[in-house]
Amino acid sequence: GAEAHVGRSRADWLRHDDFVASGQDDPPELAELEHLGFPREWPAVYRQSAALKSLIGKRGRLPAARVGVLGVPTPEERAQVPQLEYQHLRSWANAERALAAGTGLRVVHGFAILERLDRPAGDAFILERFAWVALACG
Repeated sequence: GAEAHVGRSRADWLRHDDFVASGQDDPPELAELEHLGFPREWPAVYRQSAALKSLIGKRGRLPAARVGVLGVPTPEERAQVPQLEYQHLRSWANAERALAAGTGLRVVHGFAILERLDRPAGDAFILERFAWVALACG
């Protein structure tokens, strides 16, 4: 990328408060991000894990109105999204770049549910503030 200039450059980098951890855990440090992944034993873990319910259950820290899994896009859907180099942990910037480069897209903001894969299954989860693009038709 281009050189950053104080007061003139803009970037959408994740901050510590873009993460919410289950239980008494603090949000992950940079070195711990490599241990995050899709929740194991999905979808059963959504109903069975007290740690996950403490985050997104009815009385959780961020009660979820809706939870869903976004699958891998079909070749037809992929053809409608700009072919850009998407950067890990830069979902907001990725979504904004895709929106600027494509037509018929909208940006959706929410949270990604990630599990701490370095802990026993179902014990520790992280919510990451996340953005993605959706086709205007759905």
